[in-house]
Amino acid sequence: MTPRDHSVVRLTALPAACGDCLVIEFESSTQSRRVLVDGGLGSSFPDGLGAYLGESSEPTRFDLVVVTHVDRDHIDGVIHGLRSGQLEADDIWFNGRDEIDSLVSGEGRGVRQGDELSRLIPATKRNRVVEHRAIHLPDDLPVAHDLAGARVTLLAPVRARLERLLNRWPEPPDQPDAPTATDVLLDTFQDPAPRGEGEFGNDSSTANGSSIAFLFEVSGVSLLLTGDAFAADLEASIRQVLAERGLARLPVDLFKLSHHGSRQNLTDELLELVEPQAILVCTDGSKFRHPDADAMAKVREHYPGTPIHFSDDDGLNLHIRERAALVGSEPSPTRPLRLEFGSGE
Repeated sequence: MTPRDHSVVRLTALPAACGDCLVIEFESSTQSRRVLVDGGLGSSFPDGLGAYLGESSEPTRFDLVVVTHVDRDHIDGVIHGLRSGQLEADDIWFNGRDEIDSLVSGEGRGVRQGDELSRLIPATKRNRVVEHRAIHLPDDLPVAHDLAGARVTLLAPVRARLERLLNRWPEPPDQPDAPTATDVLLDTFQDPAPRGEGEFGNDSSTANGSSIAFLFEVSGVSLLLTGDAFAADLEASIRQVLAERGLARLPVDLFKLSHHGSRQNLTDELLELVEPQAILVCTDGSKFRHPDADAMAKVREHYPGTPIHFSDDDGLNLHIRERAALVGSEPSPTRPLRLEFGSGE
């Protein structure tokens, strides 16, 4: 882990409907730093990311924005913020068609016209940390990047997941500026609802498999942020991290469960590799009724005394309240959910 400098790390889980929208704030070299991980579903933007961005009359600048994958409940809010000019960032991690195509073909292709996401997220600011290439695990091994005093260890995706995504990426529409152009693109990667019950650790979603997942470490605080990544991929990369650090389990201050607490992205093997001080589930339970009850029971079995937080447990959401009660969690007294880590001494 990085040396502790007694800085408090704050994480805010903004309203995101059935998705993720996390803001991390910390101090580095006497400067305030801010990272955004996903933007939630578009319908949640006014009360979620939009409300956060609207607190300033100027565009809100982030040191890093991570769009974990091309799925509405993760990218929609970021699209809204970029379209409105409310959101700016020095570096935006996003694996679009151009980056993945370059990875697969071995040559740069430039920004394709007709893909609105490529225009909204300028090539000059996209994936700067890897010189505008695809964010992925080279040779399927975790890789660490320095970010404004923080250490970001990439845990997913592997190349094969991105190749599968590229094979499903549609060609640009004939009318790229049509209002439905981006909707058509995002709909391509949507999973049908309702889904079947599924099995533990058996997610087959192309978009979920391409998720950027990482370990964020700063000031002695560690956050395991998993997007919707596959459990098997997380297991493999975390084992590599443990081997490098000579540890049996990975101690983290926060473990955000993958895919909103879905059983399909959870295994006993994964839970046995992580030793969290707190757990976070991000969703309002709409669409797929996440988190799954048996998944939460499994989490509680592995971590009997660990606090489990729910981004949408305001005491009024009956589905989330039921899931929270299952693991003995009480509603947070504040909205949006705010968590603090580190001593601050």
